[in-house]
Amino acid sequence: MIHPRPDGNPATPIDPHGRSVLQPGRPPSGAVRQSPTSQRREAVLNRQECTLVETYLRRTFGNDGITVKAPKKANEPVEVWLDGEFIGTLYRDEEEGEVSYDFNMSILDVDLPATR
Repeated sequence: MIHPRPDGNPATPIDPHGRSVLQPGRPPSGAVRQSPTSQRREAVLNRQECTLVETYLRRTFGNDGITVKAPKKANEPVEVWLDGEFIGTLYRDEEEGEVSYDFNMSILDVDLPATR
């Protein structure tokens, strides 16, 4: 679901967590609001979580070419690949004891099909 920015500028859509949909990992100019009990977004997923999310993505999109790769170095994001091409990053969110995974995919305008 896409929401307008907190500053009222609808030009850059953001997700419900206040992060720009077009530029993953970069919060908009407004502050990201979190409840006092929430923990911050982390790139750290263990290997079991990577495998579970990879299986979920493959099943959901019907594509066995999706691969979730754990980072080679600490504090780097988990990467999502499709048929050997990097397509996005994966983060783990934990809030009030509930865990969710946030897949961020950037689409460059040069990659879009030309309009007629």
